[in-house]
Amino acid sequence: DSHLRFRICLRTFSAAESTAVLGVPDAYHLPAAPGSALLKADAGPPVRFAAARISSGPPHPPGKGQAGAGLPPAAAPGSDLEVLLGGLAGAGPPAHQVWLPPLAPEIALEPLLEPAGDWLQVPVGVVDRPVDQAQGRLVLDLSKGAGHLAVVGAPRSGKGTLLCTLVAALTATHQPDEVQLYAVDAGGGLLHRLRDLPHVGAVCGPRERERVRRLVRELRSLLVEREHQFRELAVDSMAGWHARRRGGAGLGGHGEVLLLIDNWGAVVRELPELEPEITELAALGLHYGVHVVLTANRWAEVRPGLRENLGGRLELRLNDPLESEVGRTAAAGLPDLPGRGLTQSGLQFQTALPGPPDAVLGRARSAPGGGVAPPLRLLPALVEETALTSAGDTSGGLASGLGESVPAPREGSRAGAGGPAGLPFAVEEHRLEVVGLDLFGGSPHLLVFGDAGCGKSSLLRLIARGMAARSPATAVEIVVVDPRRGLADLRSLPNLAGYASTTTAVAEAVDRLRYRLEQRMATNGDPAPEPVMAAWTGAGPGRPIHPVSNGHHPPTTPEGPFHLGVPEPRPGAPQPLGPRLLLLVDDYDLLPAAGGSPLLPLLDLFGLGRELGLHVVLARRVAGAARAGFEPVVQRLRELGGAGVVMRGDPGEGPIVGGQRAAVLPPGRGLYVCPPHGTTLVQVAYCPPAAAGRAASAGGGQIRRPGP
Repeated sequence: DSHLRFRICLRTFSAAESTAVLGVPDAYHLPAAPGSALLKADAGPPVRFAAARISSGPPHPPGKGQAGAGLPPAAAPGSDLEVLLGGLAGAGPPAHQVWLPPLAPEIALEPLLEPAGDWLQVPVGVVDRPVDQAQGRLVLDLSKGAGHLAVVGAPRSGKGTLLCTLVAALTATHQPDEVQLYAVDAGGGLLHRLRDLPHVGAVCGPRERERVRRLVRELRSLLVEREHQFRELAVDSMAGWHARRRGGAGLGGHGEVLLLIDNWGAVVRELPELEPEITELAALGLHYGVHVVLTANRWAEVRPGLRENLGGRLELRLNDPLESEVGRTAAAGLPDLPGRGLTQSGLQFQTALPGPPDAVLGRARSAPGGGVAPPLRLLPALVEETALTSAGDTSGGLASGLGESVPAPREGSRAGAGGPAGLPFAVEEHRLEVVGLDLFGGSPHLLVFGDAGCGKSSLLRLIARGMAARSPATAVEIVVVDPRRGLADLRSLPNLAGYASTTTAVAEAVDRLRYRLEQRMATNGDPAPEPVMAAWTGAGPGRPIHPVSNGHHPPTTPEGPFHLGVPEPRPGAPQPLGPRLLLLVDDYDLLPAAGGSPLLPLLDLFGLGRELGLHVVLARRVAGAARAGFEPVVQRLRELGGAGVVMRGDPGEGPIVGGQRAAVLPPGRGLYVCPPHGTTLVQVAYCPPAAAGRAASAGGGQIRRPGP
């Protein structure tokens, strides 16, 4: 009773009742007219008033019954309450609505797009803030520390719809030259509906493993390029980067790039080797404008190394509230509605619906000049040998050789105008540029691992033909060890100094090589004597070899022994005496090893290959590579840290070259390990055998005169 400030008392039956309410008996003496009452506020005296009628009745005569209540003398017909409300309407601010209605289960995105957000700030739904007694837009700010986003929720909770809403909002508020999106849809397939948007460069399906791998590595290549360009241009942030792009600096075709992955758990199960690469993108990409947005069924599917780099997080309904990162109580209180979720601060939100694809496409902004997001560039399934002939002109020769399926190199790439160093042999995945094999200026040896049908024999044929086309026999001599005789067509090359396919012929060829290299070591820098130069074809220690001529004579040129493919001598660098010796060994695993490898006599000379002019290209199967790692020849070539190509094979064989494992790859595809430049995926050019009329008949062995 002591907390009551206002007291109203109508006519009572006794004075005691009036005194109990008002403290005075005045209410007992009120007239018997309905509505007569007294109002007592605080300690003041009671004030008499007449309550208004709720039901309709005859209108009050003008000037009567209303003036005492403080109302205008004239009033429209109606009840007393209607007259009072009519006088109070618009007299003050509306009352604050304490209890707002629940969030609607379906919310359209269109009304949330206005007003447009700032740079990389997009609305994706409506959030309820009960403490503030308000509901407003849920805006994701991708321009700051929350530039990466993780959306976690149970199946059928609306994760794919939220990604579509994010895409629709970005395309409606940004131009295609500002924001580009690339998606991996391993969920319900909703993202495929948006692949026609000008901002979307590619949408990969769950079974398109090669396209998914290529997409991730393309973004890694973009990241490396921007790291280099930031240093060259002294740019410290993406804001400065965009300012230079708007100023016409010509900094490539990408702006802010988003990698969207729907159903992260399925992607990791299908392509586990991509998890560390995407983790690296999340760790380094935000500073260079590369964003990662992924969805998962459970938080446990996202490893801590990746999760700690995902600053933005949204949680939809979970099957088990105990797994919630926001809170068990808040997660248990979520209704079972698609799109309903929790922010990091525990506020409930409802995802907006992006609308049908036609509506999303109609809202999407266009770039000046009709530009679109750069498409995903794929390595070609087949690279013809002729595509490498114009390696010096990367943008022209490569494009004409590979056809329209391979786009031109990205604007802003750092390809040199002079083409690749060494012998062009493949196309790399990052910039789709030609890769050179530099045996003479770089690593002197090459290991090639691949199972049957992978293209390793084609690679050896390509190297032999390329060396013969670029260098005369006075500069490069080629020795071929070919147990399967699949390289018999190389016997027509003018640079061929020896061809061996039998055990006896291989042993003879190795003896001659050993003898020749020992003579080079014995000269100690003096010009090679005539017996040394003739040792390959004449008699020497061991078995005499009778040369077999094929009618070809090596070309003579005024440029001397270091012509075309052979680099000029560097001042102070040791140079081999006489022509370089290129030993090509195919199917090394087929050579008899009961008494030791036939190449063992050359083992101690591998380390001096650059000084002596010895270069070994050895190919073998991946099967059994784990055991072959202890074989002396392969082990020695690995220890020297040379280059290698790892093609198709069983990844269970373990690391083969440079820590790289084999994988299930299409023919001609392989990992090119080139220390210290790293490892890249390449498509080796296909080099078919020569026509039957040009190839010599297969024989046990051939060693011929290198020419004058």
